[in-house]
Amino acid sequence: MGKRRAAKQRPAPAKREREKYDCVVCQGRDCIEFPQFAKYKTTRVGLLVCRVCGLQWHASLCHLEDKCDLYAAWIDALEEAKGA
Repeated sequence: MGKRRAAKQRPAPAKREREKYDCVVCQGRDCIEFPQFAKYKTTRVGLLVCRVCGLQWHASLCHLEDKCDLYAAWIDALEEAKGA
């Protein structure tokens, strides 16, 4: 008689990326959206919109960047403008 086969280890589920972020300007929670991000990713221009204060911010994108990178670039641009 042969040995029993060990059960296969299932891979851990991938962590989902956040879809909405907090607005630094108006202090709104989960109000930053990225409308039609896939369409803008092909044109290499990212759009960030706040639902509360109506803020819109555009930035150029690399093919490797994602929503969190666009949000981080926006935060960096705000800090740079505040420091200047």
